[in-house]
Amino acid sequence: MKRLTVVLFVALAAAVIAEGQAALQADKSGAAKAGPVKPAPLRWACQITFRDAPGDAIMSDGKGAYRDGVNGVLCGIDQSITGSHYQWLNVDLSAKTSTRAMTFPGQAGGVPGPAYATFSNKGSFEVKGLAAIAYDPSSPTFMDVLPFRSYVTDPKRVVGGLFRGDSNFIGSVPLSSSVFVSAQTACTWVVWFDPAALPVQSSRGERSDTQYYPRVMEWLVRQGTNDIVQGYYPMPFSATITAISGPGVNGVKPGC
Repeated sequence: MKRLTVVLFVALAAAVIAEGQAALQADKSGAAKAGPVKPAPLRWACQITFRDAPGDAIMSDGKGAYRDGVNGVLCGIDQSITGSHYQWLNVDLSAKTSTRAMTFPGQAGGVPGPAYATFSNKGSFEVKGLAAIAYDPSSPTFMDVLPFRSYVTDPKRVVGGLFRGDSNFIGSVPLSSSVFVSAQTACTWVVWFDPAALPVQSSRGERSDTQYYPRVMEWLVRQGTNDIVQGYYPMPFSATITAISGPGVNGVKPGC
C-alpha cells in the first residue's frame, strides 16, 4: 500500500511539473510574438527641401533634400515633452561631418539695414512648435504663424549671428514677422515666409507691431556679450518638411 501511494505521488508531481513547464513555454512563446513595448521616440527624423525660386532669400546648396543622418545633416522634430524645445523643428548643418549648407543670397539692403553678400550658412533652421500644427483633412488650407530662427555659421565670415522672425505671443521679438506653417499631410508640413502677406494673423496670436510692410526678419550679430541688431530684411522662402522612415532612421513618427 505504501509503495502504491509513493508511485501515485511521484506521478502527480511529474504531471504538475510538466504542466508548469508547458505554461512557461507558452508564456515565452506569447512574449516572443508580442515583442517588447517600444518607447515613444524622443524625436521624429525628417528631411527638408527648399523651393529655390528666383528671389528667395533662403535656398538650398543645389544638392537636393537635406535628410537626417545623410552627409552630416541633423533634421529632427523634438518629441521630448519635458524638454524646452518640445515640437520644434531643428535642422542643424554645423557638424564637422556635414557636407551641406544653406545658401543665403545677398541683399542690397534692409528696411532699414546694410547690404550683405551671398553666403553659405552651415548653421541651423528652426521653427518653434512645428509639430503642434496637425493635419486636418476637413480643413486642408489651415495655416498658423510660428517663430523662426536661423543661427548663422558662415565659413567665409561674410556674415554671422542670427536671423529670426518671432512676432506672436509666445515669441519675444517685436517688429519681425513669423513664418507661416501648414500641415499638408500627417507627415508633411510646408513652412514659408511671404514679405508681402498682409494683414497680420491677429486671430492666431501674431502681434500688431508686426503690421510692418514688407514683412521682415531681424538680423543680429554678436559683439562681445551683446547681440546687436543690424537691420530688418524681407526673407522670402518656402520649404517642405517630411517625417521619414526606413532602414537606419533614428526616430520615426508613428504612421509615417
